[in-house]
Amino acid sequence: MKIADITGVYDTDRDNEKLVTKKGNPYAKVLVKVKGSGDVVYDAFFFTEKAYWTFDNYFKACGATTPEVNWSDIDASWAIVLQALNSTIGSQVSVNIIQNQAGYDTVQKYEKGMLPELEKEADSAPLTDDVSGQLDDDFDMDDDVPF
Repeated sequence: MKIADITGVYDTDRDNEKLVTKKGNPYAKVLVKVKGSGDVVYDAFFFTEKAYWTFDNYFKACGATTPEVNWSDIDASWAIVLQALNSTIGSQVSVNIIQNQAGYDTVQKYEKGMLPELEKEADSAPLTDDVSGQLDDDFDMDDDVPF
């Protein structure tokens, strides 16, 4: 998993045409920028009832609430979901990036991201005894016990 920033959300192409599948379903592309390497990956989210679980995973990883959808009013629901997607710009997430069958990088999985400062802090924190919470080096088992 790599730490990444959500840097953009797009629902139109370069010609400013709405992104719509051949079956007429709207979709959006999310721009993910990997920290450190600077790699950029576009991930597509297709607005169908069958694929809505991908939105749920994404919103959870961003720390956002997944919008309720009224599938009988696709246009209104899509507008709400698109607004929620746009609100995730600037979020930090953990991503697992793989290559798809066509050889392009794609995000396989999103998880909540950990800020680099917290990662360093967690890595450098001294180990403690799980039960007492005391540092492991607070006692020496080799000392003679007077009893």
